[in-house]
Amino acid sequence: MIKGTGHMIVSIANDRGMSVDSIRKTIKESVLIAYKKYFGSNENAFVQFDDNTGDLVVYAKKKIVEDVKDSLLEILAKDISKENIVEGDYAYIEINPKVFDRLSIQVAKQRTKNDLQGIEDNEILSEFKNKLNKVVIGYVQQNRNGDLYVNLGNTDGIIPKKYQSPREVYSLNDKIRALVYNVKKGKNGIEVILSRTHPKFIEELLALEIPEIEEGIIKIHKIVRDPGYRIKVAVYSEKEEIDPVGPCIGQKGVRIQSIIKELEGEKIDIIPYSKDIKEFIKDSLTPSKIDHVYILDEDLHKALVVVSDDQLSLAIGKMGQNVRLANRLLDWAIDVKTSSQFAEMKANSEFKQETLEMFDKVMQDVAEEEQFEEINKISDLKLLDSSVISNLSKEGLNDINNFLQADEGVLFNLGVSYEKQEEINKILKEGMIIIANDNSESTEKIEEEELLCPECGAVINENMTSCPGCKIGLSFEFEEE
Repeated sequence: MIKGTGHMIVSIANDRGMSVDSIRKTIKESVLIAYKKYFGSNENAFVQFDDNTGDLVVYAKKKIVEDVKDSLLEILAKDISKENIVEGDYAYIEINPKVFDRLSIQVAKQRTKNDLQGIEDNEILSEFKNKLNKVVIGYVQQNRNGDLYVNLGNTDGIIPKKYQSPREVYSLNDKIRALVYNVKKGKNGIEVILSRTHPKFIEELLALEIPEIEEGIIKIHKIVRDPGYRIKVAVYSEKEEIDPVGPCIGQKGVRIQSIIKELEGEKIDIIPYSKDIKEFIKDSLTPSKIDHVYILDEDLHKALVVVSDDQLSLAIGKMGQNVRLANRLLDWAIDVKTSSQFAEMKANSEFKQETLEMFDKVMQDVAEEEQFEEINKISDLKLLDSSVISNLSKEGLNDINNFLQADEGVLFNLGVSYEKQEEINKILKEGMIIIANDNSESTEKIEEEELLCPECGAVINENMTSCPGCKIGLSFEFEEE
């Protein structure tokens, strides 16, 4: 018996968070390896643990014989202290592991160490896989090249720099909460990757602080975040009588302030989710107040929001942050305009529509008369560089109809300056008026000069002596003007 092994096994199990049975199994296998290394075989070896003390005991099963030929497998009856021994029976002889040579012991130790490490890794892997997408608590151990190493008790976790909020700074031994983002086996053991930027981290914090979310009374539709700056959370309840926003804020804001404190002051917008997309768009742009929402294209998820001049900066946010988060929350593309910008845009749109209608009418008349060359392309006006024409063609905007209907900003991005857009619109409008006037004058002239036969109504002229239709003789008299 190796005294003290029972206590040692319990101590290892407690320190490493491993089961006693798994450690005993590893030690047993290692001792059998040492036994075989020393004796050449372990077929007759048995390893047990004392029921009372838990200490290790090694036995060799030997046959009782009158004449020993193989000392590893046989033993004389006189060498056994027990009574009533019969030749041919088997006896279990306790072996003192101290008889093993140094090499055998070293092999057993190394095997035990490796196996225990493997068991520990597997148990840690299993434990933290069960904690995936859950929040754990640890203590900052060190900062290495921006990555935080966190003591989680039986292992260390890593918060890579990219998963840290830019506004948070930690010191050695600071308590920290983080989401278990990933768990995997690495070259140096188990790697537990933690995150404080993932939206799921916010969801878990909300569930910890707000019982209604934990119990499923209030549900989270979606969370979007610009780590360190702003979070938008859309919430709802399947029970119409329950306000989903109020419980998340808490009395005097105590609940939401607790989460804001955890995030070092990061702003959080709690928004009621609505199936009415206009209402959802309005609420998503909080803290700004929205005057109007126009759905531009429901299939493509495009909308226009109109706000007063003093609300524009709030709606868009610093560097476009507020509207960008709203776009992600909604899965829509939202364009924000002031009332004055919208009025100007509307007037310009009406002008473009009038111009387009006039253009279509005039070009149709011109084509019918076949007196003018039909112009369908912006490139026909010879006003833009070939590179710009190429850009317009790629977007299908070289066509005059499409050009007139295109958004000014889109045209600008394709290389058509706002001044050039005005010039083209002006030329097109003036050109159409001139063409329209010229065409009407020529039509009037044709109408004035057209003569009809008084007998059959056929078209005639002053040079004819008889009607080409009814053959009646013709003569013409003209009044002096």
